[in-house]
Order: sequence, then C-alpha cells, then structure tokens
Amino acid sequence: MKRLENFDFISALLVLFIVLLTFLFIVMYTIQSGVENYHNNHDRLVKMQLLNKGLDDFAISTNKLTNYNHINEDIEEFRTLFRALEKTVLGHHPGEEMLIDQLKWIEKVFEEKVNDVEYYKSLNSSLLSGSHFLFDLQKSISESKDISADMKNLVSETLFFLFQYSRGNYIEKGYVEKRLEYIHQKMNKDQNRLIKNFYNQSKVLLDTISSFRQISNAVKDNALE
Repeated sequence: MKRLENFDFISALLVLFIVLLTFLFIVMYTIQSGVENYHNNHDRLVKMQLLNKGLDDFAISTNKLTNYNHINEDIEEFRTLFRALEKTVLGHHPGEEMLIDQLKWIEKVFEEKVNDVEYYKSLNSSLLSGSHFLFDLQKSISESKDISADMKNLVSETLFFLFQYSRGNYIEKGYVEKRLEYIHQKMNKDQNRLIKNFYNQSKVLLDTISSFRQISNAVKDNALE
C-alpha cells in the first residue's frame, strides 16, 4: 500500500513535470515566434523603405529614356511585402484599431504615389517624343533656304534655353516664354510653316515640362517614408 502511494506521488510529480515542460515549451515557442515575426516584419519594412526611395530616385530623372519594367517590378514587390506585413500584423494583433489605421494609411498613400508615378511616366514619354520632334524641326529650319539667318539663330538659342529649363539649370520658365514670344512676333513677318510648328510645339513642350516638374515633386514629397 505504501509502495502504491509512493508510485502515485511519483506519477503526480511526473505529470506536473510534463505540464511544466509543456508550458515552458509553449512560452519559448511564443517568444521565438514573436522574435521571428518581429525580424520578418522589420526586414519587410526596410525593403519597403528602399523600394519607396527607389521611386523617389526614379522621379528625379527628367527627359530621359527609362526602363519602366524595373520600376513596375519594384511597385509589385512593395505591394507583395505590404500584403505579407498586413497578414502578419493583423494575425497577431487582431482588433488593434491603431495598427489597422496605420496599414490603411500606408496602402492609401502608396497607391497615391503609384498614380503619380504613372502620370510621371506618361509625361516623360511626351517629353521624349516632343524633344525629338523639336530637334528634327530645328534641323529642318537650319537647312531651309527660305528662313533668315537671324531667325535660325533665334530658334537655335530658344531650343537651347528650353532644354536648359527642362534640366533645371537655373533657367526660368518666363525667360523661355519671352524668347518664344519674340519668335512669334518675328513669325508674323516670316510666315514659314516650320517656324509656326516650332513655336507651337515649343509652347506645348514648355507646359509639359512644368507639369512634369510638379508631378516629380509630388512623387518625392509623398508622405510615405
């Protein structure tokens, strides 16, 4: 009987030991899982910040041929990382309104940035095609026998200042507009079709450059950091 009581006592200790080990394992697993989630989320956030910075750098280039495939891949990678981050955060912190609001804010601001980038790409394409057209037009003007030397020089100088303005080289839009207005005044005396085309296309390109600068700043000044 006494041996049976000792056996029951030892059995109880073993059960208690197993329970404690199980509890300790659960605690350690929870801590490890939490640490892993923290590191995974941290890595995702770092990658998202780098991708976001890449969009800012992309918006700096003006009037350049750009590989849009790379930037499109970066956008999709950001979205993939965000979805993984959202799933992990909401899975471990359900009902946390502050976290939910932050996630919604990140998604909203990023999509606004993506829309600005798409508009940027559209304007950049317009700048490229408009620039090539003006260069070809200026070449035709320089080779024309029906246009005076003074007008040819004026066109060449105006084109130079227009592209200096597009690169942000301390040329104001108003200065280029004055040059174009002078061409317009001279054009009334010299009704050459090439000059008219140059004047009209330069006005369009000048406005496109202004819009391009605004959207470029919008991308860089986006609240997402």
